[in-house]
Amino acid sequence: MNQRVSTNTYKNKKVLVLGLGIEGMDLSKFLSSEGADLFISDQKSIHELRDSQEKSKLLAGLPRSRLYLDGVIPKDLQSFDTIFASQGVPDHNPILTQARQANCRISSMLELFLERCQVPVVGITGSAGKTTTTAILADILRYSGESVVVGGNIGFELLSSLPDITNDTKVIIEMSHTQLLRLNRSPAIACITNVTPNHLDQFSWKEYQELKSKIIKWQSPTDLFIANIDDQNVRKIIATGGSRTVAISLGEVAHRSMSGTNKNKDKSGEHLSEEDGTDESLYGYANYQQTGNVDELYSLQLDIPQGTYGMTSPVTLLENWSPFNHAQAPGYHNMYNVAFAAVISYFLLQAKEPKTPNTVLQLISSGIESFQGVEHRLETIESNHRSLLFVNDSIATTPERTLAALTALNLNANQKVVLLMGGRDKKLPFPTKLRDAIADRCRGFVGFGESGAHFIEKGGPKSADTLLCINEKDLTDAFWSALRIAKNGDVILLAPGGTSFDHYTNFEKRGREFKALVAGLASDGPKN
Repeated sequence: MNQRVSTNTYKNKKVLVLGLGIEGMDLSKFLSSEGADLFISDQKSIHELRDSQEKSKLLAGLPRSRLYLDGVIPKDLQSFDTIFASQGVPDHNPILTQARQANCRISSMLELFLERCQVPVVGITGSAGKTTTTAILADILRYSGESVVVGGNIGFELLSSLPDITNDTKVIIEMSHTQLLRLNRSPAIACITNVTPNHLDQFSWKEYQELKSKIIKWQSPTDLFIANIDDQNVRKIIATGGSRTVAISLGEVAHRSMSGTNKNKDKSGEHLSEEDGTDESLYGYANYQQTGNVDELYSLQLDIPQGTYGMTSPVTLLENWSPFNHAQAPGYHNMYNVAFAAVISYFLLQAKEPKTPNTVLQLISSGIESFQGVEHRLETIESNHRSLLFVNDSIATTPERTLAALTALNLNANQKVVLLMGGRDKKLPFPTKLRDAIADRCRGFVGFGESGAHFIEKGGPKSADTLLCINEKDLTDAFWSALRIAKNGDVILLAPGGTSFDHYTNFEKRGREFKALVAGLASDGPKN
């Protein structure tokens, strides 16, 4: 797992940074520090861009002749050594279109970081779960005493962290599909949590799958690919790579069909079925097994039959885990995220200094227990109002993620959910399982925003039912309707199923508005 490091710099080279968001700011500061001849382009005006002190300072230091704002296209694109496009810039952007026609070199923040980073990198992608997996992995490593740098799509700047990275630093990057779009190298350890239909308003389903598969496209035979073998689309991607694959499965916990998947750990070294599109043998296999005769209590076992990390018997990475015993990572879907993080941490910890099985188990278990959750991901909001439980899952921007959130809640016999769904529709299927879960677990179903009525039509009852369905114009009105529907002790769950772009610039702002509405409630309220 050797990292190819470039020592080239951009000193005195003419570069254009396209898009001044988080990545654009990181790029601009880094390239300026190297002495690059920096130019900036953005669709916004200079007044709109001055939304932070940091941006204002950067823009003030550049003459207007170096700023191409309000969508203005530079006339001399061929004069730029490199054009760096931020991940939020679509591939059909006029500047990128003309740059490709002029055979200009196009790169990105992530590409530049991987060129310069001197240590092997862990890259994590997937349609869902990549942020949580990244955060849990970072917590395990920090608990184990490791120096950790986390960045990428999770929102932290990477290029500015390069001076702090030493040979012992563990680097973890959450990689979105748009970051993979302009990537031409792979991380030494790659993980795909799952691949389900998403962002089909921007890409075709085939294009989206190909973007996710790019994370392993340039891996070497000694690199590692941590793959969700329960996901049929990930199984197909395994065949496209040439690295060592470690398969992750819920095993006997899986509550859906896993046709074509080897569920027996003794077969972990055998071939995947040909119908999955691969005959590549697995390097290792990790799955959950029931602990004794206790329902919903499992241990996570890792088996590597041979090779560098070969073991004579499976290693236990986690004991007595239940999908409902960890408030910060509840549900079956989080069992995958925990497994990805545990397996990756095993390889990182053992590569530094081999440890006994008991030491590995203790470090991983304690590290996971230290995980405090990620904002806007099944985030419980403190409130004493009518004994209600408020849960913010604003990150749920697809119906499948809404289903995961709804089924992750550990309800008592008297509890029901009032579900808030809405936002901008991504033109994705509405799962039958979600409609069934709404009918089974919800007292109320409140739609809001552009797609509220659409979601109610798809997920509401098809016959007379006790479920109360209401559509409101926005989240605020939906929140107050949910309060009127809920009985004392119920759960009010924001799991929108759509993007935030009908009313907000991102899902974080939508989640924070929900939290502000909860914070504004009195500690008590009317009994019902």
